[in-house]
Amino acid sequence: TDLMTPEAITPLGILKLANSNYLNFISITINNQLYRIFNLGTLTVGDALLAIGLDVKTMKGRPGLGIALTVNAQRHFIPGSHGTNGVLTVNGQNADLKTTLQEGDNLEIHKGSNGQAPIVKLATLLQPEHYLDIQVNGQKYQIEPLLFVNSTSASIDQVLLDGDCVEIKPLTTITDLLSSPFINNYLSQHPFTINNEEVIHTSYPEILVNEQPSKLTTPLTASDKLTIVKAKQPNLTEILALNSDADQIKVYFGEHELAINKFFSKFTVNNQEATPEQLISDHSLIS
Repeated sequence: TDLMTPEAITPLGILKLANSNYLNFISITINNQLYRIFNLGTLTVGDALLAIGLDVKTMKGRPGLGIALTVNAQRHFIPGSHGTNGVLTVNGQNADLKTTLQEGDNLEIHKGSNGQAPIVKLATLLQPEHYLDIQVNGQKYQIEPLLFVNSTSASIDQVLLDGDCVEIKPLTTITDLLSSPFINNYLSQHPFTINNEEVIHTSYPEILVNEQPSKLTTPLTASDKLTIVKAKQPNLTEILALNSDADQIKVYFGEHELAINKFFSKFTVNNQEATPEQLISDHSLIS
């Protein structure tokens, strides 16, 4: 008679649901872990993911973050790589969110992976027109442009960051060439000791353009032929950066001009008196 009371209705309903073929719990294995999941009639992979608290959005990888650059005052955006989609299998067979699950099924979940931010080097921004194709000492060279990142000199291997400002400056004059890493092959380094301080003096080469002496402002084109000659051993004037004009007195005799040197200091090289025009050997002691 107790089963006829209102209080018995709920226990009976639970018992009925427990014996129902359409509304019960089923056991499935998800990534090697056993779960008992409430079944509303037709349990799908998507239902199982929600039941265990897995966000289905993680099954699809998101694109990587891109970076924004300013190149020669122009804005550029470089996107990140694409993400990869996740993989679902049921009992070793490919499945999707709508695949139906049965008692004892084995569900494997492999989440998607997000894309990566791009790794952009300066070299990837260079175009053929940025290079100078020119002949140097009888050989053809492709000389890279001058490169600056955030107003600082940079190499083609430098990795760029979001927000960087890049300047690409093709070589158009001798001045540009002398500022280029290419010219390093023709520089001469000379070590000296000046007043007990070790210094390195850099001698720049002589550059002929189409067999003619060049100036810093001499323009360069692809049709030019350059002759680059390494500098000779430097003299005291070059090492000490003496200003020959400032160190001379000009005397006039009628219409004739005479330049007279006016050195008030004596120079010694390896404890021997030396003149400003004297060539100085490497490792010499100058005072």
